[in-house]
Amino acid sequence: MNIAAFDLAIINHGWARSLDDYGVFLARGRGPAAIASTLAGVAKVAARADLIVLEGYAYGRGQKAHQMGETRGPVKLWLHQTRRPFVEVPPSVVKKVATGRGNAPKREVLAEAVRRLGYGGHDENEADALWLWACAAVAYGLEGAPELPRVQREAAGAVSWPRLDSLTL
Repeated sequence: MNIAAFDLAIINHGWARSLDDYGVFLARGRGPAAIASTLAGVAKVAARADLIVLEGYAYGRGQKAHQMGETRGPVKLWLHQTRRPFVEVPPSVVKKVATGRGNAPKREVLAEAVRRLGYGGHDENEADALWLWACAAVAYGLEGAPELPRVQREAAGAVSWPRLDSLTL
């Protein structure tokens, strides 16, 4: 099963296809050009994915709500129109899987990516994407899934993951 996970921000988008295949792409331009750039980046990373995992909205961060909607809405529409299976994982679940606490700051999520996932970078969006991939890998019992304590495994399993037989593998 091929999973592509994305932490879509406003400009700096983290992505992961495994614990060894991850990166960041930047939205280029402004307005519609940035949206098109984001869609192109998602399409490229997700080209062979059976499932796309997106970090859900952080509803408590209202200052950037319009920009985030402008970024994510077209991605979700494209996924729907191209019949690509996707799931959204709430930020609190990503944080709980990473740290054991659903309200951990992003710097702790990054630190746990370094400690538990072998992440060698420093980008919080990239680290979030790795944890999104790890959530799916743990939930589906995939090879390469990180070993996690029970409470963190349970948090990953609490997401409404699509059934494997509904995915086009």
